[in-house]
Amino acid sequence: MAKLKFTVHPLFIAFGIYFALTGKVFSFLVFTFTAVIHELGHSYVAAGVGYRLNRIVLMPYGATVSGEIGEIGYIDEIKIALAGPLTNLFIAVIFLGLWWLAPESYPYTELAVVANLTVATVNLLPSFPLDGGRILLATLSLYINEKTARIISKILGVGLSVCLFALFIYSIFTAVNFSILFFALFVLFGNVCVSKENRYIRLINSFSLGDLTRGKIVKCAAISPKTTIKDLLKLQNPGYILECVIFDEDEKEVLKLSADKVVRILREGDLNGCVLTEAKSLKFGD
Repeated sequence: MAKLKFTVHPLFIAFGIYFALTGKVFSFLVFTFTAVIHELGHSYVAAGVGYRLNRIVLMPYGATVSGEIGEIGYIDEIKIALAGPLTNLFIAVIFLGLWWLAPESYPYTELAVVANLTVATVNLLPSFPLDGGRILLATLSLYINEKTARIISKILGVGLSVCLFALFIYSIFTAVNFSILFFALFVLFGNVCVSKENRYIRLINSFSLGDLTRGKIVKCAAISPKTTIKDLLKLQNPGYILECVIFDEDEKEVLKLSADKVVRILREGDLNGCVLTEAKSLKFGD
């Protein structure tokens, strides 16, 4: 299984320099750590529905994830997108409860609460590359053509960036706030460059001869003809090699799939298709 790769967006570096020049390095580090926790929330839920995050890009107000799959279901995409903000909200609630139990902890944890609430709230804004943009696009695509939904999402995102630019100009005459300018550029760039590549890729625990030097446990899963590839993905575990036996309604063995055949089905099959159907299409059984 490929490792999760972290990269840094140029605006993230610019934002870090800005915080350093204003003497807020600690705040920047707390927000960065919060963004990483946010992405781990995405990663956990993504693995649960059969995907893994291919690349995390740290952004000024959070992070984005990318991959190469275009067949992820809209409902699954909504679940994964919501996972990040909900993780931050959960952490914020824990700290709020800590204040009630130990009020003296407030001065040391206030920034953590602010960071988690900010990252969660900002990421729920309906604009790419934020989670709210993903949720908006996936939700619209459930009811209208995805191409049309993408156009609507871009228009709303660009509109949000224009409003942010206007807010920054207003701040020049009151108390100039460059954070708003950074965020406006971030939203504008995210919408102009948005593509289908900003998705997820499948989590497949393949193996090689090198992996078997010290030996690896082989486990066999009993499944039904109605088991989908997405369900099969959830049965995977890096600690062992997976084989499958398909049983019919009379509890009779229909087909046995070796580990290499399971991997091939996971790689080439339709996620929403049944394992038995895909096995037949790949000529693994009658």
